[in-house]
Amino acid sequence: MIKIELDKDQILRLCLLVAFILSLVGAILLLATPFAGWSYYSSYQYMQTNYATGSTYYYFNTSSDAGVITLVTMPYGLIVLMIALFLIFSAAIALVAFQFPDKLPDTEWVRYASYLSLIALILATIGGIAFAAVMAGTDNYWWFEAGFYGGMISSLVSALLLYYYYLQSE
Repeated sequence: MIKIELDKDQILRLCLLVAFILSLVGAILLLATPFAGWSYYSSYQYMQTNYATGSTYYYFNTSSDAGVITLVTMPYGLIVLMIALFLIFSAAIALVAFQFPDKLPDTEWVRYASYLSLIALILATIGGIAFAAVMAGTDNYWWFEAGFYGGMISSLVSALLLYYYYLQSE
């Protein structure tokens, strides 16, 4: 069994590194993959018989609709963009604190980065709830995509790690 011992400074630097990676991955997922999607498919058959001629006619009608919420789907794309930008700013602050800890004027910047990640989490949650509420009133089959889950998970973990770093570095 391998035993690894880390001191406090190494643990704090590891928190910054993981927060940087998660924030960056979450922003990339939000920008490159859909936030949520839906599809609708309806098909019905109609039969009509002409009793005078004895002929039967069949009518088939199908309709389908599908879509996704991405960065270019306005106005929802603005929320996706805001979440991604907040995560990018959090990643940048975490990287500066990790790589050049003496360049930060104050550890307050790390606290602000944790707040940005928390705001990104709140926006992703509001966006998910709004999407689910709109889709619940329709016959559509809907789902959350990688952008939603990436934004939620990365912003939550980044906020916790950055705030832990802020509390321990005072």
